[in-house]
Amino acid sequence: MMFIASTRLSANPIDSMLPKAETSDISVPIFDDGPVGEMINAFMSVFLFLIAITIKGWDSLFLKYLNT
Repeated sequence: MMFIASTRLSANPIDSMLPKAETSDISVPIFDDGPVGEMINAFMSVFLFLIAITIKGWDSLFLKYLNT
């Protein structure tokens, strides 16, 4: 995905520094900011978390931070 920097002036200077997507980009509508996209993002977060626990193990993932 290509991004271009916005040069327009706005009330928020941080907003004008953030990259803006080009209008010619093809967007996948299922990953938009709607409720379906939120559900997919939540599902993917839980799914990747479970994969990380399966690969790494619950103990080595958390117990080193708890110092027990």
